[in-house]
Amino acid sequence: MSAVQFRRLGLAQIRLQYVDFIKERLRIRSRQLILTPLRAKMRSHNFSNKIVMNTEIADIRLVGLKKFRVVVRSEYIVDGFDVGLAREKGTRDHWIFPVHAKALHWQGRGRNVKSGRYERQDKFSKGHEVSGMPRLMLIRNTLEEQSPKVRRAVKRDLRLWMAKILA
Repeated sequence: MSAVQFRRLGLAQIRLQYVDFIKERLRIRSRQLILTPLRAKMRSHNFSNKIVMNTEIADIRLVGLKKFRVVVRSEYIVDGFDVGLAREKGTRDHWIFPVHAKALHWQGRGRNVKSGRYERQDKFSKGHEVSGMPRLMLIRNTLEEQSPKVRRAVKRDLRLWMAKILA
């Protein structure tokens, strides 16, 4: 086979496999460069491990041949309330009330009347107002920071792949 025929064959192979190669490399690099740092940021902000592990890349779409869109889903639903979304977008001060019992129960610290020391005490409430969660926007900020890195890594992978085929 001549060098020209070999090159034409390589170009045909690149044309046929280009989109699949880009999608696969985007999937790998997005997990590596977006999801891993995002989960690390969530852990550093003391997110529940359930929220962190339920955060995943739901979809990667190619927009044309050079742009891409990564969809990250962070869902953790408790009694109809999406805690993952609340940690991302924040909440206002709101009222909480018992759903499965007559009162809410938790253990908190309080001063013992007799000894004057602070110790764990059972607390009960038929409902009360709680302060909202701050708006962290970790997913959006991580996507904005890391997308250019993903793009550069995929371009580098593409150049290496094409060079290997055409060599």
